[in-house]
Amino acid sequence: MPSTTWENLSFTGRRPLIVCVAFLLFVALGFGLIKFGILLSKKNVASAWSGFASSVAEKVGDVKDITRPKIKPEVEVIPSPKRPVLNSGAKILNPADFTGRNIVVRDSGTGKMLYGKAAYDPWPMASVTKLLSALVLLDAPINFASTTVAAVDGAPDNDVAIGATYYVKDLWNAGLISSSNRAVLSLADSTGLTREEFVGRMNEKARQLGMTGTKVVEPTGLDARNQSTAADIAVLLAEALRKPEILESVRLTSYDLADVNGRYGKKIKTTDWLLSGAISNFGLELVGGKTGYIPESGYNFAAETVSSTNHVVVVVLGARSIDARFTEARRAAEWAYQNFTWK
Repeated sequence: MPSTTWENLSFTGRRPLIVCVAFLLFVALGFGLIKFGILLSKKNVASAWSGFASSVAEKVGDVKDITRPKIKPEVEVIPSPKRPVLNSGAKILNPADFTGRNIVVRDSGTGKMLYGKAAYDPWPMASVTKLLSALVLLDAPINFASTTVAAVDGAPDNDVAIGATYYVKDLWNAGLISSSNRAVLSLADSTGLTREEFVGRMNEKARQLGMTGTKVVEPTGLDARNQSTAADIAVLLAEALRKPEILESVRLTSYDLADVNGRYGKKIKTTDWLLSGAISNFGLELVGGKTGYIPESGYNFAAETVSSTNHVVVVVLGARSIDARFTEARRAAEWAYQNFTWK
């Protein structure tokens, strides 16, 4: 029987073997491609994970070898305020030269007291109280474009008409420029707080400011039980004048006031005679201030003045006359600028 070889096989005989070999090659190729795809996928995942991990580590500062430079954020450097130093041979103020019962001269930049007379003794605040009320109103907050009805209680008031509707901004200016009591009561009522709640916030604000010698019982200053110290009022004034809304108003010498319908119109004028020029400031530049008077307090005045290099707060409480509170404040500020050098 003749042997069977590949050469002896006909095409028909060869076909099953060709098909079988082709099938095996196809299967082997398929497995190879699948394995290659798996390896490639693992490599990409590992690469992606490595990149993510490096990014996270870089953000938390764990990556030490970072080639690109790190940009440091800009930090605003606030220079230390210049400190007042008493000049050699400086004149010392004589307490007997002042009718004011309580006086403080304070450097605004450092908070250093340059002069004090009964600085920590309690005294009726009178309308200086309104600065504390204004801070609480800003915290409330109030909407200057809104309207409110003027309070019907309180002391007689020549500026604000009982029961009339005013813009809040107008009452705000009446309270701080001409020291209208009804304006301040109306603003306090407009917050939706009871009078007791409003006064509670005033006392809390005083505590926040470190005014440990201050306690009030109502928002206007008409009650002599609104008590503070010259040292505390210096802190209060400095804080109040940091608020643009307060600073803008206490710097106005006059203001046209009327209700929303244009009725009860009048020009109100500032009670600060150094600002208005009724008493000469002798070239002393005034930042802003607030007056106060009730019979129990005498004449009170707190103001911040400024020179070319620094600011000084002066508080005079219990002066004997309306003129004396301004002239004594002016004299105390002039003394500070003449006898201290800021270094």
